Amino acid sequence: NNRIPYCIASGLKMVANDWAVCPSCRFPALYSRFTTLIEAEKVCPMCENEVVPSAISKVDDVQDLLKKAAKQVDDEEPKA
Repeated sequence: NNRIPYCIASGLKMVANDWAVCPSCRFPALYSRFTTLIEAEKVCPMCENEVVPSAISKVDDVQDLLKKAAKQVDDEEPKA
């Protein structure tokens, strides 16, 4: 069961060394693409909230973030 996240700023697959999340909605974005987008447009394309570029930072532990997200999805799926 593969869950490959995509960048909300570019639609590209996420890569660990350029990983960030929107500080408002927490959806994944490539740091390089998201900061460029936010500097130009000022709002997140997913949640449409205003984002301050200085609030965006790279995620240090992507593996931990993915494990937590997968657990949350598994917990929300209905049990048969």
